[in-house]
Amino acid sequence: MLIAVVTSIFLIGLLDRVTRVGRIDILVMRGRQKLFSIRDLLRDGVIIDCPTKNNWMFDFLDTTLTRAADTLHHFTAYRIIGFTVTEADGEHQNAVNFFKREIELPENSRYKAIAHAYERCMGEFLRDRHRWGAVLGRSAADITKFASDVRIKMRDKEEQAIMADPEMSTLDRFCPAKR
Repeated sequence: MLIAVVTSIFLIGLLDRVTRVGRIDILVMRGRQKLFSIRDLLRDGVIIDCPTKNNWMFDFLDTTLTRAADTLHHFTAYRIIGFTVTEADGEHQNAVNFFKREIELPENSRYKAIAHAYERCMGEFLRDRHRWGAVLGRSAADITKFASDVRIKMRDKEEQAIMADPEMSTLDRFCPAKR
């Protein structure tokens, strides 16, 4: 009888592990599909418009989307939190600020839409990957206004971290402010 109980517990543990890994694998495949769709929109826009100005922005977004799709399996909220804490006032800040100024220019509206789609896709991926984060974030925002303000400030820092993370982003490589 003891063997049956131990075997059942072991099999339930294996089933739980398989379902968690399967859920993350499905999220990664969906995330890659979204990222490649965004990249295709970027490339289609360049083919149609043939821009000559701001090639660095196209190169940055194109390589960042490709790199993000390639490393999506390792992308976690813990990584973003760690990068946000260690690089809060670091060397990437100038490049992020330059990118934000450039993306607001009227001639870069297409690139702005692509960058927002990228940030939204990565945010959705993190929310779906870490279900506890969505629950804690929602309940904390409902508790007080202070929690909501903190969440908004952290979201801004997380967006900066997503754009400047050296493993997923190529901002340092292509941004003219870093050259």
